[in-house]
Amino acid sequence: MKKIIAVMLVLVSVLGLFGGALAAEKVKTKTMYVYTENGGTLNVRRDPIVKSNNADILFDGADIHSFAGLLLRSKVNDDPCAPDPKGKEVYGIHVTLRNMDTENSILHEDPNRRMTVKLENSRLAGAVTGGVLLSLDEGSKWTATADSDVVLNGDVPAGAIDALPGVTITARGGELRNVSLPTGGTLIVSD
Repeated sequence: MKKIIAVMLVLVSVLGLFGGALAAEKVKTKTMYVYTENGGTLNVRRDPIVKSNNADILFDGADIHSFAGLLLRSKVNDDPCAPDPKGKEVYGIHVTLRNMDTENSILHEDPNRRMTVKLENSRLAGAVTGGVLLSLDEGSKWTATADSDVVLNGDVPAGAIDALPGVTITARGGELRNVSLPTGGTLIVSD
């Protein structure tokens, strides 16, 4: 597939705030936006938003500082002329955090597409909301700093999930249980 560096900013905030490379490529006649940040320090001043678009985002070894406390937010485009994906199969939003530590939240607010977040040898401290499909490898850890809602994907290593005191993680996709976490939060897994 041919990659085309896109100057048009469908992911305006991601490109403008992170300063990485944004590329658009046709995937079976659908457009997908690809963002990759390898290393470096990123200072994010506004919400990095994906509005009603498909995206493949990789942060590898990046040091990200967000003034809003957000790594990424997806939401429905409020433009009345924006395409409506209802009834269509869409690629979704796929985020990989690799070899990094970050204290930022991920908020999924677009009910028209799925968001997946994969942690590879990474630590994330922040809320993850909106039913994000979450996977963590052996070298990863997620500490929820606010109430969160996720779908667990695959086997989640013991001790890979934690939450601050008073914080509840509601999860689907694992063994049914209600567990007090080491730092004082709660994990509730239902079907």
